[in-house]
Amino acid sequence: MRDRARHEALARELKFGVTDVNGWQTAYGYDDGRSRPVFDRSVAAFRADLAEADRRLDDTPERELLRELSDEFDGFMELDVVAYRALQNGREEVTKRIFLGPELVRFEAMADTAERLAQYEARQASASERAFDEERDNVRRRLIAVAVGAGLVIVLLLITARDLIRRD
Repeated sequence: MRDRARHEALARELKFGVTDVNGWQTAYGYDDGRSRPVFDRSVAAFRADLAEADRRLDDTPERELLRELSDEFDGFMELDVVAYRALQNGREEVTKRIFLGPELVRFEAMADTAERLAQYEARQASASERAFDEERDNVRRRLIAVAVGAGLVIVLLLITARDLIRRD
């Protein structure tokens, strides 16, 4: 159950990371590149989260969504190289056109994939919690049955002991 909760938290962190990367990219595109170092740190943090997710998430739907997110991110970063180069060459209008057009489409695709992963993890965490609650309830029922059975055995032993004492 704890693992599923951690997986959900990691998926939510990826979703936040996608938004953070896109936000800082937009910022550096509009402040003549001054925010680029913050963007680079955001990218590094997202890559670290993606690598951690790659190590920890191992069922098929998770792997497929991670692969999709990783591919989308790679495409996003490839286009970022073009946009940043245009900004460095004084072609701010090209950078803004890229950020407000194809890069925005790529961001939306990444955000959608990250959201699908987060929803999957939330469903898995809920299912894990329900299974835990059900198992806990089953254990309680078994413990009550064992306690009732033990109580009956004790009563029978007491009756038998009383009968034996009367015979003597």
